[in-house]
Amino acid sequence: MNEGAVITHNHLYVEPDRGTGDAGGVAVNQDGTLIMNEGSYITNNSTEWGVQNTAGGVAVHKGSHLIINGGHIDNNSGPDVGGVNVGDVNTPTYNKYAVSTMVMNGGSIDGNISWHHSGGIFVNGNADVTINGGSISKNQTGLVGRQPNPVASGGAIVVHQGYVQQGKTAEEYNSINLAKLTINDAIIDGNHASAAGGGIYVNSNNVTINKATITNNVADIYGGGIYVSIAEYTLHLGNSLITANEATDGAMKVSGTTQLIAGSGGGIWFCPTGDAEIYVTDGTAIYGNQALNKGDNVMSEAKAKGEVTTLANRMLGGGGVQWYHDRDHQQETDPVTVDHETGFIALKNVSTETAKAIAAGLATVIITGNKSPRGGGIGSNGSVIFGNQLVGTKTVKVTKEWQIDGSITKPDKVVINIVLDDPKSPQNGGVVDSIELNADNNWQGAFEGLPTNIQYKVTENEIEGFKAAYGELKDLGNNVFELIVTNKAGKKETPPDNPGTPDQPGTSDQPITPPGTPGTPGVPTVPGMPQVVSEPPVTPTPPATPTTVNEPVDPKVPATNNKTDEPAKVVNEKDDTVTPHQQGTDTKVDAPVDLSEDHDTTATPKKAVAAKEQINKQAVATLPQTGDQDSLITVLLGILMLVVALGSIGLNKKFN
Repeated sequence: MNEGAVITHNHLYVEPDRGTGDAGGVAVNQDGTLIMNEGSYITNNSTEWGVQNTAGGVAVHKGSHLIINGGHIDNNSGPDVGGVNVGDVNTPTYNKYAVSTMVMNGGSIDGNISWHHSGGIFVNGNADVTINGGSISKNQTGLVGRQPNPVASGGAIVVHQGYVQQGKTAEEYNSINLAKLTINDAIIDGNHASAAGGGIYVNSNNVTINKATITNNVADIYGGGIYVSIAEYTLHLGNSLITANEATDGAMKVSGTTQLIAGSGGGIWFCPTGDAEIYVTDGTAIYGNQALNKGDNVMSEAKAKGEVTTLANRMLGGGGVQWYHDRDHQQETDPVTVDHETGFIALKNVSTETAKAIAAGLATVIITGNKSPRGGGIGSNGSVIFGNQLVGTKTVKVTKEWQIDGSITKPDKVVINIVLDDPKSPQNGGVVDSIELNADNNWQGAFEGLPTNIQYKVTENEIEGFKAAYGELKDLGNNVFELIVTNKAGKKETPPDNPGTPDQPGTSDQPITPPGTPGTPGVPTVPGMPQVVSEPPVTPTPPATPTTVNEPVDPKVPATNNKTDEPAKVVNEKDDTVTPHQQGTDTKVDAPVDLSEDHDTTATPKKAVAAKEQINKQAVATLPQTGDQDSLITVLLGILMLVVALGSIGLNKKFN
């Protein structure tokens, strides 16, 4: 099916006892293959209620195959399965069905409804389903009609191996029904089951979740995010974060003679036959969950048949975890170690914020925001293995030594920290775990069970009056290391009340200008800057050839230690604007200049001529200035001589 292909609003009607295994939308049988690409739709299809083993959207049977590269299988409805039904159940007496497969690389299976098995995907018997991407969201099962179905499970996905007969083992059915689910990436959000497994219901030994976001799912009885059905089955999770889930109120349930109280196990709840193994690396982090009655993070019922609960004292990423009893009628003030616990136990935990952040950054399976009366995040009647058990872990032993005289008193205790040593991590340097050394433990302690794939450093909380010296980390073999921290008495330097001005710039209330750098708003002087004068009485005539002036001596500009590629700009004192200078002109300058990259910053502006000098150079006669007496006498004698000469000439003419 390619873009634009639509199969919608179809209804499958089958007379009672006349047929099963079909679908309202598309049925793929006898080694057939259906490929859906982006832009294709199988929506709003349905099947008749009461018909067994049918799906509202797509059915894949008898060795057939479904490949979803994109597209949508949405808003379909059916009695057994709302969205997609994959596989057939073989029995010990009839095992002729080949494996049917489904691969989901993208697209959506959203908003589908069923009454009995699964709202979204039913991995039924001999089937193999791999999910590499896409959304399985807002599906529901068992919620049609006035009363919910008390056994409808798997709001988004059900994996059903077919183990239902008394006297038969899971291994027998595993040999004839694969019932395999592998999730490498998926969004499983907002699904709802009236019984167990709001997100995923596991009734198989072949379920592995490597990466998924399992959020905001609801189950009315067990396991808001995930539920594992029976003791014979084990769920494998890697790199898991279980946080912000909630164990809510609900109806009372009974297992044998044990009352199963609602509001138990906000993060994880284990049934009497369920057990857990939690490992450090590729393990899990459980914190920040809530329970209405008991066990904010973990609740485990009393065990039968030797099942146990073991919880690591470290979470994903190696952060330390301290477990405390939580409303289970035991002391709640001292941390406890949970190792092969068989009795009833409810727990909360404490860890550092850095440890939580490291775990959240490493987690690939996110289980958060889910709700159920028993196991808000996960409920289990079988086994859950969180991550892979390490071949070995590392231990760091720390010994405190003192170098003091008899007049110095040791402190009562010293806190030693393990901190993350990963420059690439936002949590680098954050405290992952701490231990307390004192006289009672002979000033010795150890960080045990640290993952081998994470680097750490050892630090000590500062002690007033002492200085710590760290020795070399000694390798004692078998991933055991030893470190000696020696404390020497030393007077702590106290800064003066009024420290003097430092030689170099430092932090103060006002910015400090580096040495040799002109302050602000002071600006270096531009050479040849003329004074602005008023208009002269007579407009001067410029000379034909500009007078060449000598280049002025460099001005005394304050030295600077900083170099910059930015141009130096002089700011107009009147309006703080920067006025460009037209290079190569001798016109009057009315504002400071801007030395920019586009100009020749080595050229010096020509010296402007003063107004008095300009006036004296013009060809216009002027009166002598005050104080020029010698010039006045000379002029008067000249006039007298001229009068005498003219008189003589006139007299001669008269007598002639």
